Amino acid sequence: MRHKEVKYKEMPEEVARILSQTERIQAHFNDQYELSEEDAKYLDKVNTVFAIIHGESDNDMAREKIRVVFKMDGNKQISDLVNAARLIYGDFFEMNRDVMRIIQEKRHQRTYEAAMRNADYPAAERALKSIDQLYQLYQRGTDTSRANTALPQTRRTSNVTALKKLTDGDEEE
Repeated sequence: MRHKEVKYKEMPEEVARILSQTERIQAHFNDQYELSEEDAKYLDKVNTVFAIIHGESDNDMAREKIRVVFKMDGNKQISDLVNAARLIYGDFFEMNRDVMRIIQEKRHQRTYEAAMRNADYPAAERALKSIDQLYQLYQRGTDTSRANTALPQTRRTSNVTALKKLTDGDEEE
């Protein structure tokens, strides 16, 4: 099976000017815009960061490897690269946790079904409670820390027409 070759189009100046570097890379993937040389180099860096994150099971260990590979001193630089990788490719640690939760849920579900077939109702109840615990259901005193209430990052559009409407509205004021 042959893959269709993607033809990239030039990114309009008004789009490139408004979008951040990470958003221009997202526009490259989503809307088939060409990347500037600077953005292509940054994407290579982000790809390396994603590979490091993907290869580590611990977030702190991944950050330390990034620090060594890119010879960085500042935590902000590392955080910016990690955040860019998460924006472009998704949060690997969160996805991994969700997948492991689903695997465990299926395991507890099989235990529940076997217990019900054998009329072992206490074991069936324990299996159901284990599923509830996986999803942190029915817990008292739920955590409302800042991590749970943070606003999601928004993605700006690379649609030229939408951007023109936004910038025209700014000029009228």
